[in-house]
Amino acid sequence: MSRIGKKPIVVPKGVTVKINEDALDIQGPKGKLTQRIPPGVAFDLADGQLRAKTVREDPQFAPVKGQVVRSMTRGTTNPTVWVGTSGGVFLCRPAQACTLAVPNVDARFVRIAIDDKFTEIWCGTRDNGLLRIRDDPSVGIVVAQLDSEQGLPSQSVFSVLPLRTGGDNETLLIGTNRGIVRYLPGNVPPSLSVTRLVSKRVHALSELPAGVNLEYPQNSLLLDVTAISSRTYPEQFQYAFTLEDSAGKQVKQKLSRDSQFTMEGLKPDKYKVTAIAFSKDLMPSQSLTFSFTVARASKRTRPTATSAPSTTSCTPSSWPACSAARSAASSIRSASRCARSVSA
Repeated sequence: MSRIGKKPIVVPKGVTVKINEDALDIQGPKGKLTQRIPPGVAFDLADGQLRAKTVREDPQFAPVKGQVVRSMTRGTTNPTVWVGTSGGVFLCRPAQACTLAVPNVDARFVRIAIDDKFTEIWCGTRDNGLLRIRDDPSVGIVVAQLDSEQGLPSQSVFSVLPLRTGGDNETLLIGTNRGIVRYLPGNVPPSLSVTRLVSKRVHALSELPAGVNLEYPQNSLLLDVTAISSRTYPEQFQYAFTLEDSAGKQVKQKLSRDSQFTMEGLKPDKYKVTAIAFSKDLMPSQSLTFSFTVARASKRTRPTATSAPSTTSCTPSSWPACSAARSAASSIRSASRCARSVSA
């Protein structure tokens, strides 16, 4: 900024200045003036003086205010910005306010691991080991942790260096306060299968390809799945479940280490269930999908008698019809009594 640009502008008495995001509104005794603010410039009004400045706060990063920011990164394909702070990891999508993706961690650095239609980052922390964080387009944020239980010499990670060893294989050098270790992440997707499917009965797995039908009044279903991988223990898997109705609207979503997904109190409709398993290295399985239908209550068929003019609506002009109706009703009652006596 030039010397003239740095000089404060004295606001005369009787003149008011309103600072907007992209313009200045100036009101005086002789009229009103609006001045557009150039990009990259902001103004501050204090003690009757208007000052220009080239650094201004961005509303997008307002949620990060007050945090100790230690690292930032972004991909080239996906423009999402990741921010590592003392209070957690923030995710800042384009034209959206930042959100706290991983709370309660002291992030020392963030680094892109995968740059694609989704992004994955490595995050070194203090006392929480090394985190791998995935921004999945279908299930949201998924986090895997590598710590001393998996062989790290320390829970504090200061640096990470990915090394390509040919093909899709990647070796990771991890720097801690107790030296450097080498880690080879798994790149084989786990297999996922249905263990059982229960409503008021246990459904055969052969029903899944054609779709499961829940007869009225059943409106609940329990899905239990199992994931298998050579490098992930059963308790280390994470399962993502999504339930959608016939219009494609999400009814329920769940991400946890629990392999069961309960769907209760569903309205009559056709639904689709999608399940995905993530290994400890966040390798996703193929999607497991099936549909089921919650039936509506069937309409009970009510016996209808032959319509006849009601005796209460008889008028002099309708007496012949009313008399015929009374005779028909009397005949029906007589026939009913005869039938009961014969059956007795």
